[in-house]
Amino acid sequence: MSCPYTCYVRGLAALDALRSPFCSPPREHDARAKKKIFDLQRQTNRDKAVPSVSSPASRGPISSPSPTSLQNPSSPATANTVQPLSRLCNLLSAMSRIPDSDIVDPSEPLRLPTITLDTTISDLYRLANPSSPDRRIAWLACGTSSGVNLTPSVPRNVKYSYQDQAFISAPWKDLLSPSAAFQRTLAKKHLTLVAQRDAFIAGKALMVQFHIGRDEEEKKCDVLEAERTLSVLNETQRPEMVFCTGPGDLPEKVKEKGIEQVEYKIVFDGLERAIPRSHSLETHWMLNSKAALARSGLPTPKAEVIEPEPGWPGVEPGDCCAVCGEIAEQTNLPFIPPGCSGPRGEWLTQQTERIIAAVRAREVPFVFKTQQCWGGAGTWLVPDEEAKRRLLGDLEDTSGLNEGDGLLRKLLSLQTRENEHMAPGAILLMEMITAPKADYGLTFVVTETGEAVFLAAAEQMIARSTPGNSPNSTESSTPSLSASLSDDGNSSSSSSTSNESNTLSHGTNTTKTSTTSGVSWVGSTIHYTRQSILQERFMPLMSRIARWIHNASNCTYTGPVGADVLELDPDDDPQGRTCVIVDLNVRTCGSMCLPLLRTHFVRRGMNCAAGFSMRVCGLRRVDFFRRWRTMLEEGRMIILSWFEERLEEGEMESLVDVVIGAEDEEGLREVMRMVRGGTEEVAF
Repeated sequence: MSCPYTCYVRGLAALDALRSPFCSPPREHDARAKKKIFDLQRQTNRDKAVPSVSSPASRGPISSPSPTSLQNPSSPATANTVQPLSRLCNLLSAMSRIPDSDIVDPSEPLRLPTITLDTTISDLYRLANPSSPDRRIAWLACGTSSGVNLTPSVPRNVKYSYQDQAFISAPWKDLLSPSAAFQRTLAKKHLTLVAQRDAFIAGKALMVQFHIGRDEEEKKCDVLEAERTLSVLNETQRPEMVFCTGPGDLPEKVKEKGIEQVEYKIVFDGLERAIPRSHSLETHWMLNSKAALARSGLPTPKAEVIEPEPGWPGVEPGDCCAVCGEIAEQTNLPFIPPGCSGPRGEWLTQQTERIIAAVRAREVPFVFKTQQCWGGAGTWLVPDEEAKRRLLGDLEDTSGLNEGDGLLRKLLSLQTRENEHMAPGAILLMEMITAPKADYGLTFVVTETGEAVFLAAAEQMIARSTPGNSPNSTESSTPSLSASLSDDGNSSSSSSTSNESNTLSHGTNTTKTSTTSGVSWVGSTIHYTRQSILQERFMPLMSRIARWIHNASNCTYTGPVGADVLELDPDDDPQGRTCVIVDLNVRTCGSMCLPLLRTHFVRRGMNCAAGFSMRVCGLRRVDFFRRWRTMLEEGRMIILSWFEERLEEGEMESLVDVVIGAEDEEGLREVMRMVRGGTEEVAF
């Protein structure tokens, strides 16, 4: 039996179909329809089982309905729930007769509930560091790119290279001379969307965010957007935002704010300045590298790590040849261009031939990975010979097709005199696990003694693409996710795995959307009632990972960790393995907000939640809030980050991180389809 809210959401879906110019009612009915809406809306707000008020104290205790009350239609709890939903159905019937922009009575103020987290990043950090609980710490959660300068004050990373989607997918000429629109798009995602999302769960702490504003007026907008997003938090958990133009301003901010330690999500080259840190930048970069995980001794898929030979390209770009010298005058990107006739070109040819030979010799199926990537970029699934042929086409330059855009040219160009010992141009050829029992995401905190503090366990939903597939093609390790993505407008390709696990059936699910280069992270889901069982199952593995991080960092890293794990049937696995770690992120993860919102959702009768990023076109924050007013006021929807601006062509664009709650998996899928309908996924 579907829950009442599922029926309500299905009603929304049906009404979307009705909003067609071919079935619009006569305009003379609009005034009466509007009046009926406003009357029903006020009556519904009075009858809601969970009052939508701004103060948690005035809201009173919220308890989850008992199983009996959910199953017994005559019970008071069910009656109180269904009655307002029946009125909502009447309301929705009237809504179908007028435009979206006229649905909400402007005289009715929006009443968002105050959000209180179970705990925060700063609370967890104090728990993990009992020897120094009062240290004044600032958190830097912005992302970075090795492809382009995000702003004039946030230059591309050169030493600490990362392969995000822009670096992987953009033509090299676009990276050398990026358009202002391209840079702005990346800056909004890396410097605003990611930073606000982590700030929402940071707690009472200092949170550093880099401006993307180009003048004082735009910088005020940066601050205002963050303040609007964080204003719903309980005041005792609201961070103090510290805005600056880029890493170069941090030493001054450290002195001004009395900061004793800076923690960071991603390494910026500019952090090598005199800034107090708990662990070195190279240590942090190494802990997140794919080669380090493959060599860790932890249970991982078998992998062959191919590093460029010592000696790097041998000379600086300006000293190589005329072609390299011309490029060096244009950019600080150490790119080895087509036509290089000097030692850099010779070195590139030798290293490319070594890697191509290894890929050709590798038997399918396998997985191809780059050394250091984030947001799901840098991974190719190669299930068969055709996919292998397409991968080889992506790796090499092809005259007349992708000349200069082969991945290996861009990747190997990242190796310089300063970072040669880190092998940023390394690649991995990994065993493909073709039939896992389930995909899990583990989120936990590593303490100063090397112990693990459990936060959440995940059964992941992953949309995958093989080399050469179009950016919109997706495939899923779980059948119902594939259907969900298809309903959002994406086509499903054949699956490269035969995982038969049920979507949304065990824990937290990470949704990824395909790109031309594999997968990219866009969101996660969680089922709260199953966390205790999964905690017991995976604590031994989390403890092993925590000990490795503790030892590999020379006892210096404490903080959040995310690990992607495949569970195996030991009877079917040739090596008798029960699980393998396929990725390790020693930093805050996009899904970390979900366990921290457990009480918020469960007290409202919602056992499932999902968090994801999206691009909303044509709507400002106020318009979006009007459209989803009921969900926002009931605490079913929470905005974690938001940035809006009018593009040069006049269109309004908003980038959003949102969390949605529902009573069960079916209701969650319905709500996700509704909210994501008409929006675009955001890939990092």
